[in-house]
Amino acid sequence: MNDLRHYQKKYLPSLIEELRKFTEMIIPDKFREIKDIFNYHLSLDEVGGKRIRPLLLLLCAEGAGGHWQHALPAATAIELVHNFSLIHDDIEDKGEFRRGKPAVWMKWGLEKGLNAGDAMFAASFRSLANLNRYFNNDIVQKTHQIFIDTCLDLTFGQHIDIDFENNGMDTVMEGDWIKTQWFPLEDSDIDFLKIYRFSNLDYNLDTLNFVQIIDTVDYNNQVYYVDRSSMLTDKINFYFIEAFDNAGNSTLSDTTGYKLIDKPDLISPVDYAIIQAQDINDIVFEWLPSANAIQYRLLVFNENRELIWQNTPLDIGYFTVHYDGPPVDAGSILIWRVDSFGHDSEITIEGNYYVIESGAESIERYLSIE
Repeated sequence: MNDLRHYQKKYLPSLIEELRKFTEMIIPDKFREIKDIFNYHLSLDEVGGKRIRPLLLLLCAEGAGGHWQHALPAATAIELVHNFSLIHDDIEDKGEFRRGKPAVWMKWGLEKGLNAGDAMFAASFRSLANLNRYFNNDIVQKTHQIFIDTCLDLTFGQHIDIDFENNGMDTVMEGDWIKTQWFPLEDSDIDFLKIYRFSNLDYNLDTLNFVQIIDTVDYNNQVYYVDRSSMLTDKINFYFIEAFDNAGNSTLSDTTGYKLIDKPDLISPVDYAIIQAQDINDIVFEWLPSANAIQYRLLVFNENRELIWQNTPLDIGYFTVHYDGPPVDAGSILIWRVDSFGHDSEITIEGNYYVIESGAESIERYLSIE
């Protein structure tokens, strides 16, 4: 029996070539920037990536006795509509990174991100129409109807995700630990929460008790939990909660996960360095890279921990950044740190597919502005 890599090697070069040719054909040269966004978000310079959805379509086409090459326009449409949904999802969730690099809206701005997503959605239907090269009108029409219904279901599902996101979970790094957070629960009679955790290593041991209850907390409108025992950087930690009401009824959240990587080491300025207010733009932030990091973000806060400036270097070959934020009054205190981000991990647990982000926060340092 062939594994996934066999079919990736067989199908993906043709799929990438189809995507490249289609993108080049459908977008006029005078809209070069839209073409650049397509190439960037679809990673058309890379043959890698799993591209599970179009891969499954091509596999089904061949498994049903057809020529899989004839299904390439449909596979291209699937990949385009999926990536359109990711562009818009990053905007709706304010997700700054996608697949380890800045999200489209972070790189090109909100307006151009929305517009590029719309273009990708429209392009998917144009690609699907190319099925008429190989199939009769009845088959092409039925395929379009299925595709339209699926796109509607996609938007309905996203509406639920937005509207009822308080039933979901999110995980982020928090200092040396992992912070699991959720929106306030809708029910007014929630009594307490049980916090569950397991790791990919626990699951791979194939034991019956790979899930642990790590804490039980009173609800009191609590919207986050910091796992202060999650410092290991060689595993993915998964979390979910169980909410109990006053009558003893309970419901489970969805499951989410995060992986800690090594934190960046700060070099300069030193902690509590004294900076003259008129020399604020002469500050140079410098740090050492952390293992497995592919992106960094420098954050500067005021003494009230309000973000006043951030910088996201795209070239991680340089770990030196000049301050380019607003003026700061004498007598102020600034706080700065560097976040690192690693590659996303794709993993299946109990039949559920997860894309897990990874990262770490440096220690914080203080600057005294005089």
